[in-house]
Amino acid sequence: MIKAYRFLIFLILALFLLLGSRESRYQKANFLSSTIYLPFISSVNWLNSYLRLQNENLALHNQLTGCQIELNNLHQELDFYRKQNIDFTAPRYDFVTADVIGSNGEFGQRYYILDQGREAGIKPTMPVLGTEGVIGKVVTAGHNYSLLMPIDHTDFKLGVMLQKNFTHGLLEADLEGRIYMNMMRLGSEVSLGDTIVTSHFSKTFPPFYPVGTVSRIKIAADRLNMSAEIEPFSKLQSMTTVIVLLYENHDEYGKELGIQDEAEN
Repeated sequence: MIKAYRFLIFLILALFLLLGSRESRYQKANFLSSTIYLPFISSVNWLNSYLRLQNENLALHNQLTGCQIELNNLHQELDFYRKQNIDFTAPRYDFVTADVIGSNGEFGQRYYILDQGREAGIKPTMPVLGTEGVIGKVVTAGHNYSLLMPIDHTDFKLGVMLQKNFTHGLLEADLEGRIYMNMMRLGSEVSLGDTIVTSHFSKTFPPFYPVGTVSRIKIAADRLNMSAEIEPFSKLQSMTTVIVLLYENHDEYGKELGIQDEAEN
């Protein structure tokens, strides 16, 4: 019954639209589109607008993807040029820049792999630095790779001193990666914030290369010595490019006297 009424209504509307002149039919069609057919026409227009916006959104997404790829390429190019202009001067020694391409070992026993080796002039025991300070030393050198032992490795030893008064000590690290300047005589003039640099006693580094600052001071268990915890200048966990000094210490008297080289530890 309802279907019959619908059919009758549509038939009357069709006849209503067909009767009269062309101009009157246009007027009647405009009247119906703004009254009875308005919800239907609005829905159709909304669907058309939605589909058009979807197409525009897809086009903008593709354009954004292209811009993102271009931005990534520019970032890589910028990073390349930054690596070629590292702000570090070593007037007495030649140096090689190398990228850190991997790591091996647990925390406190970790080594880092560099993408330069003997072909670039790198040899074991050569010092490694960042733009801010000491990072470690080379322990193995292959043809086109080398292995870096960082200063927070438990086997790393380094002769260091206070920059302000040349008080000497030995840099060592514990299993948790904390770095200390040990073997300072009790009563040594050391304060929080003091700068630590490599010392003349180092067999790996030339003297006066920056290491870090004193963050905590404590008395050793023997009550004869002091140790200072050091906050290193170089951020070892985020390093990407390092500097290998082509420096070798030819200390003949140490060999003759049987003095152990820190580089052998």
